[in-house]
Amino acid sequence: MKKIVVLMLVIFSLSIMVAENSYAADNPCKNEIAKFCKDIQPGDGRILRCLTLSEKDLAPACKKSIAQIDKAVVEVQDACADDYEIFCSSVLPGQGRIAACLEKNKKILTSKCRAILKEVKQKALEIQEQMKNK
Repeated sequence: MKKIVVLMLVIFSLSIMVAENSYAADNPCKNEIAKFCKDIQPGDGRILRCLTLSEKDLAPACKKSIAQIDKAVVEVQDACADDYEIFCSSVLPGQGRIAACLEKNKKILTSKCRAILKEVKQKALEIQEQMKNK
């Protein structure tokens, strides 16, 4: 259960990569989103879950993007599982509530969790900015 909830946090944090800008011209998964996930409402990681279900049919660039998200999931799971249990296990998953809980408690999270969350957030913002500028 702990891994699933932390996974949901990361999916929410990184869904920026495939949700807000999911139809941006240079999104590596643009064609796959249009083909496999056109009827999926963005948010709460739904687009990412949809793409994952069609992983064998994805283009290499899209698979690479999904692999980056998978790597971040593992990193956050490893770094923040204990913090989640202590501070946010009673929070209902979805709509960014767990991310908000961790953010609210960021001053008292372990340094390892704080660092990885900051890194993941920065990467997501950089990707979002790159998509806007191209």
